[in-house]
Amino acid sequence: MRAERRRGAGGRRARLVRTSIGAFAAAAIGALGPAACAPLLAPSKGASYREYALASPRELRIHVVEIDLDAAGAGFRVRAAPDPDGDGPANTELVNPLAIADRRGSLAMINANGFWTLPDDPDGAANKPLWYDGRPVKMMGWVVEDGVERQAFDTGCGVWSLEDGRVGIGGMGEKPAGAVRAAAGAFALIVDNGVAQPGDDTLHPRSGIGVDATGRRLWLAVVDGRRPGYSMGMTTTEWGAFFRDELGAYDAVNLDGGGSSALILACADGKRRVMNLPSDTPAALGMLRPVPVMISIE
Repeated sequence: MRAERRRGAGGRRARLVRTSIGAFAAAAIGALGPAACAPLLAPSKGASYREYALASPRELRIHVVEIDLDAAGAGFRVRAAPDPDGDGPANTELVNPLAIADRRGSLAMINANGFWTLPDDPDGAANKPLWYDGRPVKMMGWVVEDGVERQAFDTGCGVWSLEDGRVGIGGMGEKPAGAVRAAAGAFALIVDNGVAQPGDDTLHPRSGIGVDATGRRLWLAVVDGRRPGYSMGMTTTEWGAFFRDELGAYDAVNLDGGGSSALILACADGKRRVMNLPSDTPAALGMLRPVPVMISIE
């Protein structure tokens, strides 16, 4: 597909083949948003939060934010920590997502790109956990923040916003025409022009973002995983089917996932909270991993 074909920005012929996830829809028992947070995002403001508790095809908890960017008066942004070493090999560092959300005044935020570790870490990271706050790393995949390219475009999938505010999603090697205000890399295209895509068959916690055909309505979603009795995660095939059939996404991508999956919302009490239960220990509370890049709705 030619690079000038912009996804999620209209002007394309829709392919409306649907894959069935009847088991998901039948098992949903409602929107159960955590009582600890009354989200600032609300239907009256062009947005909503839902939590799905599913019993089939297995135990699942899925957290979804739906946003009409025009009605909400909000925009798609990408946020990363500053470059810690100038001309050195790193171009960002791992940061607690809540710190990024607080600093930027985010209404909603989800983890995005993965990262590459450095062969010669000045902090002696070989003797530390892989994820620690302040670790210098190199971002994996395209990153544009406030119109500045922080990490060069590569052949991976991605999600971006144009100068007019529309959000698009592209498959391998697709780059939008025109000026890009924000962009983040992704791991797999899971819905393409209205068609859920085949993927892997392994269960993991996952993060994803989807858009409608206009590029003005977004879905940010996380499915929890690796927690028997609570939520075991999904395959990328199931993840795409959920975005297409349950949410109605026209295009969607699978972002970095696993223990890094986190969905953060601004609450009416002025605080920001993680709405899902990350898979890292301790099991009772989850441990929020520091990450290199976040998608932010501001």
